[in-house]
Amino acid sequence: MNANTESIAFRVNRNDPNLKELILEYPYFPRNADEWEVLGRSIGRNTHLENIEIDFISWVGDENEHVAFVRSFCHGLSQNRYLQRFALRFCDFDLFENGILQQLVPFLEHNQHLRVLDFYFSPIESGGARLLGSTLTRRINKSLEKIVLSGTEMGLDDEGESVNDLLTSLKEYPHLKTLELETNDIGPAGCTILSSLLDSPNSQVEKLDLRDTDIDNNMLVSLTSSLAKNTVLQELNLGNNLSITVAGWAPLLSLLRSPTCNLKKISLNESTINYNVTVALVDSLTNNHTLTSLVLCGNPSITTPGFVAVSTLLQMEGTNLEHLDLGENELGDDVAVALSRSLAKNCTLKSLMLNDNPSITAAGFIALSAVLRNPISRLRLLDLRENNIGDDSK
Repeated sequence: MNANTESIAFRVNRNDPNLKELILEYPYFPRNADEWEVLGRSIGRNTHLENIEIDFISWVGDENEHVAFVRSFCHGLSQNRYLQRFALRFCDFDLFENGILQQLVPFLEHNQHLRVLDFYFSPIESGGARLLGSTLTRRINKSLEKIVLSGTEMGLDDEGESVNDLLTSLKEYPHLKTLELETNDIGPAGCTILSSLLDSPNSQVEKLDLRDTDIDNNMLVSLTSSLAKNTVLQELNLGNNLSITVAGWAPLLSLLRSPTCNLKKISLNESTINYNVTVALVDSLTNNHTLTSLVLCGNPSITTPGFVAVSTLLQMEGTNLEHLDLGENELGDDVAVALSRSLAKNCTLKSLMLNDNPSITAAGFIALSAVLRNPISRLRLLDLRENNIGDDSK
């Protein structure tokens, strides 16, 4: 360990009551198996730590050695009963196949203080999904509030079947507010279970990330049917679900048009949305006063007329839109000018993302700069990275 890491490890071992958070990332890792094991045992005995995050991104070296390090670390940590937040992120080896998730079962089952569990892009695959589901079912205190399973490769080798038990176990967690399932194949049956979770009058889920989960038209019908009765969910990400066809977006548009819809943020990045869907989307939001964030980045098929239609949202009376993301859409100066005109009397938008639109030139920037000088404007972030502004805009 380096000097700073050794100091932190010493404080962990001494059960320092002032040390509440431990964040480890490469290259500030223990150097060998003994140091990993000692740190794990120290955490296992610690009663004051509340948050541990380990970020494995860019960790270089022998994978078999890394597996042994992490397994011995988790074996010691598994005795901890006081952590509230636990994260293993960007692990590049399977946590289940290598026995690491199994080492964590006593911690996950018996730590009744745990509120946040995060395995962001750390694969557990189908076997791990089944094990995690059974472990969460056995927990006595259903205290989890946030579960991040993005990129864990659940269901990819069994068409989502392994996800079913896991999602079923979550129906017993009345305090769950955030569920992130990005880049997992949840399958039709898993979607039905998820829909029933959202349909429950006891559901407290406020944020649901379903990016790249292979949702199709029928699955979207099931989800939106449940959300029509749900007034709790505030954030929904359906980006990069290319199995939803152009016609398949109709149920979502109906949901956004409903007076009971409480969604504040919706992300539809990198989807099949085209001009016609966009015009219908704008129409569905005409009387929507709850939406504050709309993400449409990576949808060039919307085309210039479609994005001009989106700009009219900023003119609508009663709009509460604060964040609009139109990055990576092959936009040009026509859209930039339309946005600047719509923003002339807008006093709600705080951030506008127009990054990676190289056809926006100095002319578009000059039009948008007028918004920044407008005394009624609340715009604080205008992202024009990777555009073709040039020196003429200075």
